[in-house]
Amino acid sequence: MIHEVKGNLLDAKGIILHGCNAKGVMGSGVALAIRNKWPGAYEKYKTHCSDLEVHPRDFLGDVVWYSEGDVVIGNCITQEFYGRNGRRFVSYDAVDKCMEEVGLVAAQNPQLDINFPLIGCGLGGGYWPVVREIIEYRIPDSLKKVLWIQ
Repeated sequence: MIHEVKGNLLDAKGIILHGCNAKGVMGSGVALAIRNKWPGAYEKYKTHCSDLEVHPRDFLGDVVWYSEGDVVIGNCITQEFYGRNGRRFVSYDAVDKCMEEVGLVAAQNPQLDINFPLIGCGLGGGYWPVVREIIEYRIPDSLKKVLWIQ
């Protein structure tokens, strides 16, 4: 079950997930807010995406983890491209792969809440009922899942 909270995702403690692209760019939305608050999370993600030997498509589904204080950031690479033209950039297959890893990591840290926005459903153009179903399927109900709505 996903619990909904109204507020700022950046105020959460525990695991904070968000979707990002495979280009090493966090220039808008939740990704930019995370970049501004936790620059180390951005640097680790940018380094991960800078491997010129690998096509950005090959990063889809990766989760780039970063810890600082009482927060663990999961930079979920859920889309190859980004833009503002109204098309769907998020890959549901990449979301599925990311959430599978998140479920495994979170199961080792069951005391941590799993916090996230509408992953891939803002600028990524995804459809929340599809993403929600993936999250519910991949992350067991024994773990607390929290959707943050502004």
